[in-house]
Amino acid sequence: MRVWHQMLSTGIKPDTQNYNILLRVARDCGLGDPGLATALLLKRTKEETLKLTSGRKSRKTKVKEETACQHLDMDAFENELFVDTHKQNSEQAKETDFRLPKEGDQCRIDASQDETQILPVSTSGSLTYQSQSSRLPNLLDPSSCHSGVVALGPVNSASDRLALIGNLEGFLEKMAKDGLEPNIKTITLLANVMEAGSQSVQSLINVAKKSGINLDETFFNIMIRRVAKAGDLDGAKAVKELMVNRGLVANAQTYCSIALACRRQKHAVQLLTEMESCGLVPNAHVYSALISQAVKRLDYAYLRELLQHMHKLQVPPNDVIIRQLEFASQYPASYDKLKSRNVYLDKIDGFRGFYKQWLEFMPGQETPHPWEKYRSPKTETEQDGVPSQNQVSK
Repeated sequence: MRVWHQMLSTGIKPDTQNYNILLRVARDCGLGDPGLATALLLKRTKEETLKLTSGRKSRKTKVKEETACQHLDMDAFENELFVDTHKQNSEQAKETDFRLPKEGDQCRIDASQDETQILPVSTSGSLTYQSQSSRLPNLLDPSSCHSGVVALGPVNSASDRLALIGNLEGFLEKMAKDGLEPNIKTITLLANVMEAGSQSVQSLINVAKKSGINLDETFFNIMIRRVAKAGDLDGAKAVKELMVNRGLVANAQTYCSIALACRRQKHAVQLLTEMESCGLVPNAHVYSALISQAVKRLDYAYLRELLQHMHKLQVPPNDVIIRQLEFASQYPASYDKLKSRNVYLDKIDGFRGFYKQWLEFMPGQETPHPWEKYRSPKTETEQDGVPSQNQVSK
């Protein structure tokens, strides 16, 4: 965000790729140093403002004198970028924290002090805000980083980080002000960082329709996976139906995502049956997702059903499945079979014997070397065992 602010201050206009990178940051990166993050929400001190202003004026003068294609002064850029914020942090420690409200909470504004404080109020109903500024600050817009916000609270999830850059509405509004339209990559990345739910799916579909974007299988598979990981099997199936109704075809990745919500044996059987009726053969990734659900609940009947189905289709287990099954076949470290009996855990003995037999009748799968995908393909002569001309010359 500091780089983003400096980019805007030097007159560099962002493009769609820059906005997409911001969404990747919101998806993959943590908040970093809380002190530095809090400083981004505050007005700069007069000393820093004068320093940055003088720096910008000197650069603007140089730009006018030099050609437009000349590179920026990176030393000056870095000096401005890494401004010391320790003084700001010491002053902020005395103030009240600004914390993102939890879903389902209402917020009220306490204007009894000079600083604006956003305080969560536990009431039923949707999330609403009442503020003199009518909205929370958006870090994409440096002008909204005012002194009314005094500190930043915990920001743990990707959706929390998206909230700091305006949520869906604020993010797209900032793009529109820069004369930019979202593309399919923007919509797909937003699907990765928004809260999972039917409302998020519909909002993104509306945005895509307004921008003339044709949504693909990748977008819907991401939404299905996020809804399924939240434990909403019916919601994941509903998104899949929406995908099919738009003329798209559900693939193995679609069913692998739905498998993450199959917490019961009957759900897994329905999923595998549906895949076979569509002409799709379940792969190791689908079975691994189902096995993870069975192992979480120590449901050994569920596990047996999955392993028998794998044996029927002769799907070789990968190293992930083997680790999952090895974990399921071991007693917990704190369990002492001699001191206390647990009927539920005693089922491990029966499963262990079944698992060892199962391994003997299953084909093995060698895990490819991580560098294999980077190796250039062999020529036909090399595949036949004939050395290439380069090898001969050497």
